[in-house]
Amino acid sequence: MLNYEEFAAAFKEKISEKIGAMPEKGVLEFMKKEKINCEVDGITFRKTGSSVAPCIYIQNYYEMYQRGESLDEIVGEAAELLYEQRNANIEAPSIRPGQFDGKIIFQIINTEQNAKMLSHMPHREKEDLSVIYRALVGQEGDRFSSIMITDEVAESLKLTEEQLYEAAYKNTREIMKPTVNKLEHVLGLIMKARGDSEDQVNLMDDMFREDTGVYVISNSTGMMGAGTMLYDDVLQDVAEKLNGDLMILPSSLHELLALSAKGASVENLAETVRTVNDTVVDVQDKLSDNVYFYDKDARTLKMVTSDRDLEREEPEHKHSGR
Repeated sequence: MLNYEEFAAAFKEKISEKIGAMPEKGVLEFMKKEKINCEVDGITFRKTGSSVAPCIYIQNYYEMYQRGESLDEIVGEAAELLYEQRNANIEAPSIRPGQFDGKIIFQIINTEQNAKMLSHMPHREKEDLSVIYRALVGQEGDRFSSIMITDEVAESLKLTEEQLYEAAYKNTREIMKPTVNKLEHVLGLIMKARGDSEDQVNLMDDMFREDTGVYVISNSTGMMGAGTMLYDDVLQDVAEKLNGDLMILPSSLHELLALSAKGASVENLAETVRTVNDTVVDVQDKLSDNVYFYDKDARTLKMVTSDRDLEREEPEHKHSGR
């Protein structure tokens, strides 16, 4: 079986031959498209004279190849799709001030992993993370489609980063309401949603008969829920439930795990997060390998890298021997 690099090279060569043999000529382009945490290989075929065209991604077709479909069949399907869509009535959208009033939301992503993308979009940094902004363009049930707000889009909207943050802070909470659930409750819902048997669900209930003391923080859509960490009152509510400071684990872009900081080992928790990120979480869903400490009394959230970061300074009189 070909690895991804070999597959991409063969895919590009074969699709160029297929498109080249089509009756109507056009412009076939290969490009890198920025996505969260990575770049993906995109291909467009546009009719001569058109300024825009639909884009397909080689990574998606590689997944089909990994599932056992032949390269020739996959290329044929992709070439046909590109050719059929060459006449799609697509126009570059014009963006105007006020167009997304009430529809601007935020998302948090890893700063270092997305440095290139962040260089041309309004954002603000929080520890090793960055807050970016999106504009909702469609909704189907609890599923939303959105576009990232780049510097160009922000300029068209006539909005500063401060204005974007103010609007997103309010809108995100209303559109994607914060949720806090016990871990065992969430696991049960996941098992039922994927059709696990009643015996399997009951077995999970038996495993977690005692309260794990772990909470899942997300939002009502289950998408981009890690941004809920920006709402201090949500974290404070969990701290009140656990009667103390919190350790916050970035499970993914979509949710956080919160547990009591009492007796916690930063190094052990961080190692667990790294292992899960490396073995379970998709690249595009990864948030951070670090963990965070929420101080219940100070109501502050900070990244911590060692147990020493959890130590608090004692009042001076305690050190004076008085």
